[in-house]
Amino acid sequence: MHFASYAKGDKKIAPSEIIKIKYTKKGDYKIDQVYMEDGTNMSASTVAAPFGNLILTGNVMDNHFLILEKNSN
Repeated sequence: MHFASYAKGDKKIAPSEIIKIKYTKKGDYKIDQVYMEDGTNMSASTVAAPFGNLILTGNVMDNHFLILEKNSN
């Protein structure tokens, strides 16, 4: 719902979430939340790609991307 309002221009920001899904076998997987925020830094992220110790993320609405540094934990 937030994305639809954001895409129509009714809202200035929309939340972003990046999750990592690790499949071990059919029907068995683990989901980890990597990043979550209200849209202040990147609204409605649509893609994320790991690159070394970084995560590059972007969306379909903006002409920039966000570079995140992975936690060492």
